[in-house]
Amino acid sequence: MDNKELLKQEIVKRKQLERESEERRLYLEAVLACAPDAIITLDEQGKVNEWNPGAENLFGYSKEEAIGEDIDSLIASPDPEKFKEASRFTKELLNSKSIPLVETIRYRRDGSPVNVIAAGSPIFIRDKLVGVVAMYTDITQRKQVEQQLKRYTEELKQANEEIKQFAYIVSHDLRAPLVNLKGFSAELRNSIEQLKEAVKPALTSLDENSQQAAAIALEEDIPEALGFIDSSVDGEEGIKKYDTGSFDILILDQVMPVYTGLDIIKILKSRGELPPIIMVTGTGSEQIAVEALKLGASDYIVKDVNGVYLKLLPSVIDQTLIKYHLEQEKLRVEEALRESQRALSTLISNLPGIAYRCRNDRKRTMEFISEGCYELTGYRPEDLVMNAEKSYTDLIHPDDRKMIWEQVQKAIEEHRPFQFQYRIRTADGEEKWVWEQGTGVFSSEGELLRLEGFITDITARILAEHERERLIEELQKALENVKRLRGLLPICASCKKIRDDEGYWHSVEAYMEDHSEAQFTHGICPDCMKKLYPGYEPEEQ
Repeated sequence: MDNKELLKQEIVKRKQLERESEERRLYLEAVLACAPDAIITLDEQGKVNEWNPGAENLFGYSKEEAIGEDIDSLIASPDPEKFKEASRFTKELLNSKSIPLVETIRYRRDGSPVNVIAAGSPIFIRDKLVGVVAMYTDITQRKQVEQQLKRYTEELKQANEEIKQFAYIVSHDLRAPLVNLKGFSAELRNSIEQLKEAVKPALTSLDENSQQAAAIALEEDIPEALGFIDSSVDGEEGIKKYDTGSFDILILDQVMPVYTGLDIIKILKSRGELPPIIMVTGTGSEQIAVEALKLGASDYIVKDVNGVYLKLLPSVIDQTLIKYHLEQEKLRVEEALRESQRALSTLISNLPGIAYRCRNDRKRTMEFISEGCYELTGYRPEDLVMNAEKSYTDLIHPDDRKMIWEQVQKAIEEHRPFQFQYRIRTADGEEKWVWEQGTGVFSSEGELLRLEGFITDITARILAEHERERLIEELQKALENVKRLRGLLPICASCKKIRDDEGYWHSVEAYMEDHSEAQFTHGICPDCMKKLYPGYEPEEQ
C-alpha cells in the first residue's frame, strides 16, 4: 500500500473521529438540557461557563444572563450567611474538594428563597483542574410535605387540649343554669320583678361599681340564663320551639299530646338534626327507653312516684352534655385526621419517588412503601412490603450494600439523618441511580423504632455527569491527536523532500497532509507547461 493510500485512510479516520466527537458533544448538550436539576459548571475563578435549562427554571436567570457571572452573587447574595456558606462551598470545590449532598437555601432572581439539595465536584482533565460542576435539586415540595405533617400534628395536639378544656367547662359552668329545669325557671320568671323591687333599697348602700354589677345581673344576666331553659306541654309545640330556638339538650317525656317522645326523635332524625336527648319514661316502660336509645337518644331516666329522678336529672344532664360534646369533638378530630391522611396520601402518591418506613435490618424490611415504588423499581409496593417477593436490599447493587448499611448505622448511633446515593437494579434489569434521605424514629426512651425516609431517581443527573466527563476526556484526546506544523523543517535543496523525526524522507505533499489538515490537488503551472510541452499553446481566455 503506497503512502497516498495510507494518507487517505488516516484522513478518513480523523474525520470519523471528529464527527464522533461532535456527536458526543451534541448528545451531552441534549442531556444537560433535559436534566430537571440545575447543573452549573464554573471556571477556575468561580465564574459560570455552563447554565442548563434546569438552572434557568430553578433560579430565574437566563443562560445569557448567568454566563460569566459570579455564581455566589447570583444565587446567594440576599442572605449574608448563605452568601458566606456558598462562597465557602465554591472555594472548597476550586481547592479540589468534592462537596457531598447537603440541604440548604439559595435564592431566585426575584429574591425568593428556594430549598435545595446542593452537591459539587471538581473537574480534572489529565490531573489538571479545569473547573467545577455544581448541582442543585429543588426540594420545595418535600419541605411543604414536612411542614404540612408538622401543622397537622400541632392541630391534633390543639384538638386534644380543646377537648380537655371543653369537658372542664361543661362539667363546671353548665351545671348552674340547668339544675332547676322547669318549675324553678317558671318561678323565677314570675318573681323577677319582685326581686328587682326587693333589692333596690340595698343597692344604695353599695359602691358605684357594685351597684352597676348588681344591675347588670338583674337586668341582663338572670333573664339571659332563664332564656336557656324552656318547656312545652305537647310534642307539636315542642317541635316549633326547637325550630325557632337554640337548645343544648332536649328532655322528652314519652306520653305527650300530638307527638310522643319517640315521634319527636324520629322527626329530628329524619331531618338530620339530632341534638343530645334524654328520654324520661315511667316505671315498667324500659322498653320505650331501649327504643329511644336505638333511635339515637343519648340517655334515659325512669320516673318514680317520690320524684327522686328529679334530683338525679341535673347529673344526667351534665353527663349527657359532656358525652355528646366529646363525641362531636372526636368526630371533628377524626374527620380532620382523615382529611390530613387523605392530603398526605395524595402528596405522597404524587411525589417523584418513594416514601418508606422500614426496619433497621440488613434486608431493610419495608413496613410501608408508597405507590411511586412501581415507577422507580418496577415492583409493586405489595411485592416489597415485609419482603413478600423481594427485600429492598435485593434491589441494591451488591457493591453499594456495605456502604449503605455502615452509613445508616453510623447516623442512627449519632441520632442524625442520613443521605447517600447508590445504584439499584429494577425488575426489568435496568440499572438506576437513586438518592436517599432518611432518619431513625426513636421512642421517648431513646429506643430505635423504625427508619423513615424518601428515595428519588437521579439516574439522568448521574448519567449526564458521567457523559460530560467522558466527552471532555475524548475531546481532549482528539485535540491532542491533531498534529500541527511548527519549528524548522529539514528539506532537501535538490528534490525538495522533507525529512521526518525518524529520518525518513517524504514528498512535500505527503508530509504536509500527514502533519496538517491541508489536502492537495495537482496541476501544471505555465512555466512547467512550456518546459515539458514546448509545442503546446494554451487557448486564449
